[in-house]
Amino acid sequence: WTWYTGSAGWMYQLLAESFFGLKRNGKRLQIKPCIPDNWSSFDIRYKFEETEYELKFEKDPAAGSIKLVLDGMEQDTSEIILVNDLINHQVHILLPV
Repeated sequence: WTWYTGSAGWMYQLLAESFFGLKRNGKRLQIKPCIPDNWSSFDIRYKFEETEYELKFEKDPAAGSIKLVLDGMEQDTSEIILVNDLINHQVHILLPV
Protein backbone atom coordinates (compact mmCIF):
# COMPACT_ATOMS: atom_id res chain seq x y z
CA TRP A 1 0.00 0.00 0.00
CA THR A 2 2.92 2.35 0.37
CA TRP A 3 3.01 2.81 -3.41
CA TYR A 4 -0.40 4.50 -3.22
CA THR A 5 0.74 6.99 -0.60
CA GLY A 6 3.62 9.44 -0.55
CA SER A 7 6.13 6.84 -1.75
CA ALA A 8 5.03 7.27 -5.38
CA GLY A 9 5.70 11.00 -5.17
CA TRP A 10 9.16 10.45 -3.75
CA MET A 11 9.95 7.85 -6.42
CA TYR A 12 8.84 10.28 -9.17
CA GLN A 13 10.99 13.04 -7.66
CA LEU A 14 14.00 10.70 -7.41
CA LEU A 15 13.70 9.66 -11.06
CA ALA A 16 12.84 13.08 -12.50
CA GLU A 17 15.40 15.12 -10.57
CA SER A 18 18.28 12.81 -9.72
CA PHE A 19 18.31 10.36 -12.63
CA PHE A 20 16.87 12.26 -15.60
CA GLY A 21 18.13 15.59 -14.22
CA LEU A 22 14.93 17.61 -14.69
CA LYS A 23 14.50 20.15 -11.93
CA ARG A 24 11.77 22.75 -12.18
CA ASN A 25 12.10 26.07 -10.41
CA GLY A 26 9.11 28.26 -11.20
CA LYS A 27 8.99 28.58 -14.98
CA ARG A 28 12.54 27.30 -15.47
CA LEU A 29 13.41 23.68 -16.19
CA GLN A 30 17.03 22.92 -15.41
CA ILE A 31 18.54 19.93 -17.23
CA LYS A 32 21.43 18.01 -15.71
CA PRO A 33 21.01 14.23 -16.22
CA CYS A 34 22.96 11.47 -14.52
CA ILE A 35 22.31 8.44 -16.71
CA PRO A 36 24.16 5.13 -17.14
CA ASP A 37 27.20 5.10 -19.43
CA ASN A 38 25.65 2.49 -21.72
CA TRP A 39 22.62 4.67 -22.56
CA SER A 40 23.14 6.49 -25.85
CA SER A 41 19.77 8.27 -25.97
CA PHE A 42 16.31 8.54 -24.44
CA ASP A 43 13.16 10.61 -24.87
CA ILE A 44 10.86 12.27 -22.33
CA ARG A 45 7.57 14.07 -22.80
CA TYR A 46 7.32 16.85 -20.24
CA LYS A 47 4.03 18.66 -19.75
CA PHE A 48 3.89 22.22 -18.42
CA GLU A 49 0.29 23.28 -17.87
CA GLU A 50 -1.29 22.66 -21.34
CA THR A 51 1.99 22.76 -23.28
CA GLU A 52 4.07 19.69 -24.10
CA TYR A 53 7.84 19.62 -24.43
CA GLU A 54 9.36 16.65 -26.27
CA LEU A 55 12.85 16.19 -24.86
CA LYS A 56 15.31 14.06 -26.85
CA PHE A 57 18.57 13.32 -25.05
CA GLU A 58 21.57 12.04 -27.03
CA LYS A 59 25.18 11.46 -26.10
CA ASP A 60 27.57 13.32 -28.38
CA PRO A 61 31.33 12.62 -28.22
CA ALA A 62 32.02 16.08 -29.70
CA ALA A 63 30.09 17.90 -26.96
CA GLY A 64 32.27 19.31 -24.21
CA SER A 65 29.24 20.30 -22.15
CA ILE A 66 25.45 19.99 -22.34
CA LYS A 67 24.08 21.63 -25.49
CA LEU A 68 20.39 22.45 -25.68
CA VAL A 69 18.47 23.18 -28.89
CA LEU A 70 14.90 24.44 -28.39
CA ASP A 71 12.72 24.42 -31.51
CA GLY A 72 15.81 24.54 -33.74
CA MET A 73 17.49 27.41 -31.84
CA GLU A 74 20.65 26.61 -29.87
CA GLN A 75 20.43 27.94 -26.31
CA ASP A 76 23.34 29.35 -24.34
CA THR A 77 22.16 27.70 -21.13
CA SER A 78 21.18 24.23 -19.91
CA GLU A 79 17.73 25.32 -18.81
CA ILE A 80 14.45 25.99 -20.57
CA ILE A 81 12.13 28.90 -19.88
CA LEU A 82 8.75 27.15 -19.81
CA VAL A 83 5.84 28.89 -21.50
CA ASN A 84 2.21 27.78 -21.69
CA ASP A 85 1.57 28.67 -25.33
CA LEU A 86 -0.26 25.43 -26.26
CA ILE A 87 2.43 24.61 -28.86
CA ASN A 88 4.40 21.34 -28.78
CA HIS A 89 8.07 22.20 -28.39
CA GLN A 90 10.99 20.06 -29.58
CA VAL A 91 14.05 20.07 -27.32
CA HIS A 92 17.24 18.32 -28.41
CA ILE A 93 19.80 17.86 -25.61
CA LEU A 94 23.32 16.80 -26.55
CA LEU A 95 25.24 15.28 -23.64
CA PRO A 96 29.00 14.95 -23.33
CA VAL A 97 30.31 11.39 -23.14
